[in-house]
Amino acid sequence: MALVLEQLALKGHETQVIIPEKYRHNAEAGKFNGVKVDITSQNEFGPYYSWADIVLTQLAITPEAVECAKRHQKPLACYIHSHYYVKAFGLTPKNTTLIIFNSKWMQKYCRWSGDSIVIPPPIIPENYKTIKGKAITLINLLPNKGSHLFYKLAGHMPERKFLGVKGTRGKQHIPAKIPANVEIMEPTTDMKSVYEKTGILLMPSRFRGLEYPEWTESWGRCAIEAAWSGIPTIAHPCPGLLESLNSAGIFCDRDKPEDWINAVRRLDDPHYYEMKSKQAKIRAENYDYKVYVNLLEKKLLSIICK
Repeated sequence: MALVLEQLALKGHETQVIIPEKYRHNAEAGKFNGVKVDITSQNEFGPYYSWADIVLTQLAITPEAVECAKRHQKPLACYIHSHYYVKAFGLTPKNTTLIIFNSKWMQKYCRWSGDSIVIPPPIIPENYKTIKGKAITLINLLPNKGSHLFYKLAGHMPERKFLGVKGTRGKQHIPAKIPANVEIMEPTTDMKSVYEKTGILLMPSRFRGLEYPEWTESWGRCAIEAAWSGIPTIAHPCPGLLESLNSAGIFCDRDKPEDWINAVRRLDDPHYYEMKSKQAKIRAENYDYKVYVNLLEKKLLSIICK
C-alpha cells in the first residue's frame, strides 16, 4: 500500500496516511516520498476524513475506517490480502465501495458482489534485482512459512549453504543449536542483500484449506522479488504461490521433505537451472507495477468522479 501511495503522489495526487496512536511503536510521522504521515488518536480522525475524496484502508484499522467513512459519507476502498478478511471485518457492498484484492484466487473465493479490482503487490525491480548467490534461502523463520522443513533440509544436505532470514513479526524459529551450514540473518529492508546471497528460494508456506480462517500465502511477494534476479523458487502449492509463480515455480508438498531434496538436487543441472531462472525472470516481468498503479488510479478516480 505504501508504494501505491508513493506512486500516486508522484502522479500529482495528494496523499495522507493516518496511523492510530496505539501503533506509534511501529511508525514514524513525517513526509516520505511525497506521502504525508500523521500519528494521532482515533477520536481526532474526523478532519482527515472530511478532507479526503476517498479513503483507503487495510489490516486491523479496517473496521474503524468503515465506520468513519460511513459517518463522513466518503467512499471507502479496502485492500485485502487474506482470504478471511472480508468476513472478519464485516465488509459488505453497503459499507465498502471497492475491494482491492491482491490476487485473482482471492477475488474468486470471496465472491464479493460489489465492485472489485485485482492489484498484485507492486514491486520496483531496481529495489531487488542483483547478481544472485548460491545459498538456499527461507525468508521469515516462522513455522507457517516452513521453518521446520528448512532446518530439516539443511540437516539432510550438510554440504549446502542455507540462509535463514528473520522476519519482523511472530516468534521466529531459531533452534538451540544452529546447524553449521546455516546462516541466520537479522531482519532487513535491504532485500538485495538477501538475494545477492541466494541461489534457490524456498517457500514451503502452510495451506490447510480455504475453510480455515488462518494465515496463508495469499500471493507470494518474495518469489517475484527473487525472480527479478533469476532466482528459482521451490514452493508448496498454496493458491497464492500457484498464481504468482505459475509454471515458473517448482512445487512440492511441504510434508514430503524428500521431494524438496530432489528438487534442490535437480537444480544442480546447469541447463535445468538456467531454464527455471529464465522462466522466473519472464514471470517477474509480467508484473509491471506501473501498469497496476495506473489501473488502480483509473478505478479510484472513476469512484471519486461519480
